[in-house]
Amino acid sequence: KLSWKSLRKRSMTLEAQLQGKLDQYAKIPSSLSKLSKDTDQNYNPLAKLTTQANTLENEVESVFKELQSVERDMASLLGANESAAGGRALARTGTGFGGQVRAHTLERLSSLLATSHQEFTRTKHSVNSSGARAELLCNKAQDRANPSDNTALNKLLNERKAIDRSLATADTAINMAMSSHESLNEQGQTLRSTSQKNSSLATLFPAVDILIGKIQRHRQRDTIILSFVIAFCMLFTLWYWWNKP
Repeated sequence: KLSWKSLRKRSMTLEAQLQGKLDQYAKIPSSLSKLSKDTDQNYNPLAKLTTQANTLENEVESVFKELQSVERDMASLLGANESAAGGRALARTGTGFGGQVRAHTLERLSSLLATSHQEFTRTKHSVNSSGARAELLCNKAQDRANPSDNTALNKLLNERKAIDRSLATADTAINMAMSSHESLNEQGQTLRSTSQKNSSLATLFPAVDILIGKIQRHRQRDTIILSFVIAFCMLFTLWYWWNKP
Protein backbone atom coordinates (compact mmCIF):
# COMPACT_ATOMS: atom_id res chain seq x y z
CA LYS A 1 0.00 0.00 0.00
CA LEU A 2 1.29 3.43 -0.97
CA SER A 3 2.08 5.83 1.83
CA TRP A 4 2.10 9.60 1.77
CA LYS A 5 5.85 9.63 2.30
CA SER A 6 6.54 7.39 -0.70
CA LEU A 7 4.16 9.42 -2.90
CA ARG A 8 5.78 12.67 -1.82
CA LYS A 9 9.25 11.25 -2.55
CA ARG A 10 8.09 10.04 -5.96
CA SER A 11 6.54 13.42 -6.79
CA MET A 12 9.76 15.26 -5.88
CA THR A 13 11.77 12.96 -8.16
CA LEU A 14 9.34 13.43 -11.03
CA GLU A 15 9.26 17.20 -10.49
CA ALA A 16 13.05 17.36 -10.83
CA GLN A 17 12.93 15.21 -13.98
CA LEU A 18 10.15 17.35 -15.45
CA GLN A 19 11.98 20.60 -14.82
CA GLY A 20 15.19 19.25 -16.33
CA LYS A 21 13.47 17.99 -19.47
CA LEU A 22 11.51 21.23 -19.85
CA ASP A 23 14.77 23.18 -19.65
CA GLN A 24 16.29 20.98 -22.37
CA TYR A 25 13.14 21.26 -24.48
CA ALA A 26 13.12 25.07 -24.13
CA LYS A 27 16.57 25.24 -25.78
CA ILE A 28 15.34 23.57 -28.99
CA PRO A 29 13.70 26.69 -30.55
CA SER A 30 16.89 28.77 -30.19
CA SER A 31 18.94 25.95 -31.76
CA LEU A 32 16.48 25.72 -34.65
CA SER A 33 16.57 29.50 -35.12
CA LYS A 34 20.37 29.47 -35.32
CA LEU A 35 20.19 26.65 -37.83
CA SER A 36 17.64 28.51 -39.99
CA LYS A 37 19.90 31.59 -40.13
CA ASP A 38 22.78 29.55 -41.54
CA THR A 39 21.38 28.23 -44.82
CA ASP A 40 24.72 26.61 -45.71
CA GLN A 41 24.05 23.86 -43.19
CA ASN A 42 23.01 20.52 -44.63
CA TYR A 43 19.83 18.68 -43.68
CA ASN A 44 21.40 16.37 -41.08
CA PRO A 45 21.54 18.91 -38.19
CA LEU A 46 17.88 19.72 -38.71
CA ALA A 47 16.92 16.06 -38.69
CA LYS A 48 18.96 15.52 -35.51
CA LEU A 49 17.31 18.47 -33.75
CA THR A 50 13.86 17.33 -34.89
CA THR A 51 14.48 13.86 -33.51
CA GLN A 52 15.77 15.31 -30.24
CA ALA A 53 12.69 17.55 -29.96
CA ASN A 54 10.32 14.63 -30.57
CA THR A 55 12.12 12.48 -28.01
CA LEU A 56 12.02 15.22 -25.36
CA GLU A 57 8.37 15.89 -26.13
CA ASN A 58 7.45 12.25 -25.57
CA GLU A 59 9.52 12.11 -22.37
CA VAL A 60 7.90 15.27 -20.98
CA GLU A 61 4.42 13.93 -21.73
CA SER A 62 5.35 10.64 -20.02
CA VAL A 63 6.54 12.49 -16.90
CA PHE A 64 3.35 14.54 -16.92
CA LYS A 65 1.27 11.36 -16.92
CA GLU A 66 3.26 9.89 -14.02
CA LEU A 67 2.93 13.10 -12.01
CA GLN A 68 -0.80 13.25 -12.65
CA SER A 69 -1.08 9.65 -11.45
CA VAL A 70 0.85 10.53 -8.28
CA GLU A 71 -1.40 13.55 -7.79
CA ARG A 72 -4.51 11.36 -8.01
CA ASP A 73 -3.04 8.87 -5.52
CA MET A 74 -2.16 11.65 -3.09
CA ALA A 75 -5.62 13.17 -3.37
CA SER A 76 -7.21 9.76 -2.82
CA LEU A 77 -5.01 9.07 0.20
CA LEU A 78 -5.69 12.50 1.69
CA GLY A 79 -9.43 12.07 1.23
CA ALA A 80 -9.37 8.59 2.76
CA ASN A 81 -7.47 9.82 5.82
CA GLU A 82 -9.90 12.68 6.35
CA SER A 83 -12.89 10.36 6.02
CA ALA A 84 -11.38 7.87 8.48
CA ALA A 85 -10.69 10.64 10.96
CA GLY A 86 -14.28 11.78 10.86
CA GLY A 87 -13.37 15.11 12.37
CA ARG A 88 -12.08 13.54 15.58
CA ALA A 89 -8.41 13.64 14.59
CA LEU A 90 -8.71 17.13 13.12
CA ALA A 91 -9.78 18.35 16.53
CA ARG A 92 -6.29 17.59 17.76
CA THR A 93 -3.73 20.24 16.92
CA GLY A 94 -1.02 17.93 15.58
CA THR A 95 -3.20 15.87 13.26
CA GLY A 96 -5.08 18.91 11.96
CA PHE A 97 -1.83 20.69 11.17
CA GLY A 98 -0.51 17.61 9.35
CA GLY A 99 -3.64 17.45 7.23
CA GLN A 100 -3.27 21.11 6.32
CA VAL A 101 0.35 20.56 5.31
CA ARG A 102 -0.64 17.63 3.09
CA ALA A 103 -3.45 19.62 1.53
CA HIS A 104 -1.03 22.47 0.84
CA THR A 105 1.47 20.03 -0.70
CA LEU A 106 -1.20 18.60 -2.98
CA GLU A 107 -2.35 22.08 -3.99
CA ARG A 108 1.22 23.09 -4.79
CA LEU A 109 1.65 19.97 -6.96
CA SER A 110 -1.56 20.73 -8.86
CA SER A 111 -0.44 24.33 -9.43
CA LEU A 112 2.99 23.12 -10.59
CA LEU A 113 1.39 20.72 -13.06
CA ALA A 114 -0.85 23.43 -14.51
CA THR A 115 1.98 25.97 -14.83
CA SER A 116 4.42 23.44 -16.30
CA HIS A 117 1.83 22.25 -18.82
CA GLN A 118 1.22 25.81 -19.99
CA GLU A 119 4.97 26.35 -20.37
CA PHE A 120 5.27 23.07 -22.27
CA THR A 121 2.45 24.05 -24.63
CA ARG A 122 4.07 27.41 -25.43
CA THR A 123 7.46 25.81 -25.99
CA LYS A 124 5.92 23.14 -28.20
CA HIS A 125 4.32 25.79 -30.38
CA SER A 126 7.65 27.63 -30.62
CA VAL A 127 9.45 24.39 -31.54
CA ASN A 128 6.96 23.65 -34.31
CA SER A 129 7.22 27.18 -35.74
CA SER A 130 11.03 27.24 -35.60
CA GLY A 131 11.22 23.75 -37.07
CA ALA A 132 8.98 24.65 -40.01
CA ARG A 133 11.03 27.78 -40.72
CA ALA A 134 14.36 25.93 -40.49
CA GLU A 135 13.10 23.15 -42.77
CA LEU A 136 11.90 25.67 -45.35
CA LEU A 137 15.19 27.55 -45.42
CA CYS A 138 17.27 24.36 -45.50
CA ASN A 139 15.18 23.06 -48.38
CA LYS A 140 15.75 26.32 -50.25
CA ALA A 141 19.50 25.98 -49.69
CA GLN A 142 19.41 22.42 -51.02
CA ASP A 143 17.38 23.53 -54.03
CA ARG A 144 19.96 26.18 -54.88
CA ALA A 145 22.73 23.61 -54.55
CA ASN A 146 20.87 20.98 -56.63
CA PRO A 147 18.47 22.78 -59.01
CA SER A 148 17.98 19.64 -61.11
CA ASP A 149 16.41 17.85 -58.12
CA ASN A 150 13.77 20.51 -57.71
CA THR A 151 11.65 19.87 -60.81
CA ALA A 152 8.75 18.23 -58.99
CA LEU A 153 8.74 20.90 -56.31
CA ASN A 154 8.67 23.66 -58.94
CA LYS A 155 5.72 21.99 -60.63
CA LEU A 156 3.85 21.84 -57.36
CA LEU A 157 4.65 25.48 -56.63
CA ASN A 158 3.48 26.53 -60.09
CA GLU A 159 0.25 24.60 -59.61
CA ARG A 160 -0.21 26.27 -56.23
CA LYS A 161 0.31 29.71 -57.79
CA ALA A 162 -2.22 28.90 -60.53
CA ILE A 163 -4.74 27.79 -57.91
CA ASP A 164 -4.13 30.98 -55.91
CA ARG A 165 -4.70 33.10 -59.02
CA SER A 166 -7.92 31.23 -59.78
CA LEU A 167 -9.11 31.71 -56.21
CA ALA A 168 -8.29 35.43 -56.40
CA THR A 169 -10.28 35.75 -59.65
CA ALA A 170 -13.23 33.89 -58.11
CA ASP A 171 -13.09 36.15 -55.05
CA THR A 172 -13.16 39.22 -57.29
CA ALA A 173 -16.19 37.90 -59.21
CA ILE A 174 -17.98 37.06 -55.96
CA ASN A 175 -17.28 40.53 -54.58
CA MET A 176 -18.65 42.15 -57.75
CA ALA A 177 -21.78 40.00 -57.58
CA MET A 178 -22.29 40.88 -53.93
CA SER A 179 -21.87 44.61 -54.72
CA SER A 180 -24.45 44.35 -57.52
CA HIS A 181 -26.82 42.49 -55.22
CA GLU A 182 -26.48 45.15 -52.54
CA SER A 183 -27.07 47.91 -55.12
CA LEU A 184 -30.23 46.19 -56.37
CA ASN A 185 -31.47 45.79 -52.82
CA GLU A 186 -30.93 49.50 -52.17
CA GLN A 187 -32.82 50.43 -55.34
CA GLY A 188 -35.68 48.12 -54.38
CA GLN A 189 -35.86 49.67 -50.93
CA THR A 190 -35.95 53.15 -52.50
CA LEU A 191 -38.81 52.18 -54.80
CA ARG A 192 -40.75 50.58 -51.96
CA SER A 193 -40.20 53.66 -49.82
CA THR A 194 -41.48 55.94 -52.62
CA SER A 195 -44.57 53.78 -53.10
CA GLN A 196 -45.28 53.81 -49.38
CA LYS A 197 -44.92 57.60 -49.30
CA ASN A 198 -47.39 58.00 -52.20
CA SER A 199 -49.85 55.71 -50.45
CA SER A 200 -49.42 57.67 -47.24
CA LEU A 201 -50.08 60.97 -49.03
CA ALA A 202 -53.22 59.60 -50.64
CA THR A 203 -54.40 58.38 -47.26
CA LEU A 204 -53.60 61.64 -45.50
CA PHE A 205 -55.18 63.85 -48.19
CA PRO A 206 -58.32 62.07 -49.47
CA ALA A 207 -59.63 65.33 -50.98
CA VAL A 208 -56.59 65.54 -53.26
CA ASP A 209 -57.16 61.95 -54.33
CA ILE A 210 -60.83 62.68 -55.13
CA LEU A 211 -59.89 65.83 -57.09
CA ILE A 212 -57.35 63.89 -59.14
CA GLY A 213 -60.01 61.29 -59.92
CA LYS A 214 -62.50 63.95 -61.09
CA ILE A 215 -59.89 65.58 -63.31
CA GLN A 216 -59.10 62.21 -64.90
CA ARG A 217 -62.83 61.56 -65.55
CA HIS A 218 -63.28 65.02 -67.15
CA ARG A 219 -60.29 64.41 -69.40
CA GLN A 220 -61.70 61.07 -70.48
CA ARG A 221 -65.09 62.68 -71.23
CA ASP A 222 -63.48 65.53 -73.22
CA THR A 223 -61.45 63.00 -75.17
CA ILE A 224 -64.61 61.02 -76.06
CA ILE A 225 -66.51 64.18 -77.15
CA LEU A 226 -63.59 65.37 -79.27
CA SER A 227 -63.39 61.95 -80.91
CA PHE A 228 -67.10 62.08 -81.83
CA VAL A 229 -66.71 65.60 -83.28
CA ILE A 230 -63.76 64.59 -85.41
CA ALA A 231 -65.59 61.50 -86.65
CA PHE A 232 -68.69 63.57 -87.52
CA CYS A 233 -66.59 66.11 -89.44
CA MET A 234 -64.86 63.39 -91.41
CA LEU A 235 -68.16 61.69 -92.28
CA PHE A 236 -69.72 65.00 -93.29
CA THR A 237 -66.72 65.78 -95.51
CA LEU A 238 -66.97 62.39 -97.22
CA TRP A 239 -70.71 62.76 -97.73
CA TYR A 240 -70.27 66.25 -99.19
CA TRP A 241 -67.51 65.11 -101.51
CA TRP A 242 -69.61 62.13 -102.68
CA ASN A 243 -72.74 64.21 -103.41
CA LYS A 244 -70.90 67.17 -104.98
CA PRO A 245 -72.33 67.95 -108.51
